[in-house]
Amino acid sequence: MCMRKEKGVSNEDLKPGNVLLDESMHAVLSDFGLSKFISRSRVQFSTQHVRGTDYFLPPEKLNTGMQRMQYSLKADMWSFGILLGQMCSVDPLYPYGSCMTWEDIRSQLVVEKQAPMAPSTPEAPQLQRLIQQCLQLDPNQRPSADEAVQTLEAIQHSLTTPPMSPHTAALQAKEKEVEELRKKLAAVELREEAERKQRAEAERKQRAEAERKQRAEAERKQRAEAERKIREAEQREAQLREQSRAADAKRLAQTAGALPKHALKLLSSPTHTATLLGHTLFVWSVAFTPDGACLVSGSYDSTLKLWDVASGRCTATLEGHIHDVNSVAVSVDGRTAASGSVDRSVKLWDLGSRRCRATLTGHTHFVQCVAFSPDGATMASGSRDYTIRLWDASTGKHKATLIGGAPVYGLAFSADGTRLASGDWGSRVWLWDVRSGNSIAKLEGHSDAVYSVAFSTDGAHVLSGSKDKTIRVKPSRKSMGISSFNSSSSSSSSSGTGCA
Repeated sequence: MCMRKEKGVSNEDLKPGNVLLDESMHAVLSDFGLSKFISRSRVQFSTQHVRGTDYFLPPEKLNTGMQRMQYSLKADMWSFGILLGQMCSVDPLYPYGSCMTWEDIRSQLVVEKQAPMAPSTPEAPQLQRLIQQCLQLDPNQRPSADEAVQTLEAIQHSLTTPPMSPHTAALQAKEKEVEELRKKLAAVELREEAERKQRAEAERKQRAEAERKQRAEAERKQRAEAERKIREAEQREAQLREQSRAADAKRLAQTAGALPKHALKLLSSPTHTATLLGHTLFVWSVAFTPDGACLVSGSYDSTLKLWDVASGRCTATLEGHIHDVNSVAVSVDGRTAASGSVDRSVKLWDLGSRRCRATLTGHTHFVQCVAFSPDGATMASGSRDYTIRLWDASTGKHKATLIGGAPVYGLAFSADGTRLASGDWGSRVWLWDVRSGNSIAKLEGHSDAVYSVAFSTDGAHVLSGSKDKTIRVKPSRKSMGISSFNSSSSSSSSSGTGCA
């Protein structure tokens, strides 16, 4: 039967009369006159040409109410179930008896949908279940030939295996008990191992958390110490400023036509050309537009002012910051100004409409410096919070944060815009790769805070002005010597051959 299935052969007339026994009492099938090859799992046939013996026909071949029916190799499994039932039943005419006609059989199977009951087989209950499975009205619920053979082999093995002696049964029971104990012991060992790993992981996390807290505490103390030193330095700086202002006021008072102390001077020679009055407190930062026609100033009075250079007249006052304006910068196209303030914000101003078009937040301490890249696409801001933030100059969107080692006081882009120099309170000058945001060099040499930085026009040198009263010039592309000049701020000339 399994071979027929593999070859795709449907017997069409499986019944006891077609099962023969050879000399070794092996059963073989005979009479394949009605058999046919089936290339697919199901085949259509005409109900006027039903193949097989009435008594062994499956219900799908008896349903003549439909013009065409379908059946598969599972049709033979119904006939196989009838054959097994007759072998196990005391009634040789199982399952219908001698009084049922073909119409009676069709009525029971097709109309009443009542499948025959498998005969009782007390010695082999599995055999009764197999017969009942073969006699399922739904072909899809019948077993395949392979499954039926496997079940019969299992039944044969159970019937031919000699009964087990009490001693052997007790020994097997004891072995089974030992095996169960071994499984339980293995489960306990696995559970203990898992618990040990959990404890180890918990201890590791506790140690890591303790180390993290220690590092955080150490960093907090370092930051607190740095902030204390900054406050002390700011206090000393404020005292020196006050002393300087007092000295300037005294000197100006002694001269005829003394100027107000909050004034801007436009210089075209060793003597100033014009004095611009308007700010009410001292001026921290100034920047020209690229065409030189307008000057932008930022003051301690929290405002920016725009000045017409030709007339010296204030053309606009930009208000928005709530504290000192520490730094101003103008974009390369002259349309946008940036300002950094003690209020920890950066503002972008439209110089055409004289309005603030964006307020950039994110710094956690005073913003000390701002700078535009040469192409005007990026704006950088440096803060006392140890960070430099890069912004999209057109949208104000934050692009990157560069973390230094001390408060940042000076910024400058190289001429090609690929590098950024920063000066910090820790007396160092840092070089940064603008695209990646990585630090590419740390230039040492100053002994005090670096307030101002600049690149030469060719980008070959970095200049820095420090509180130690020196300007230092250092190659920006490879490590070479440092030239030192006594001063405190720096800016490169347009030709790149000099600095001030």
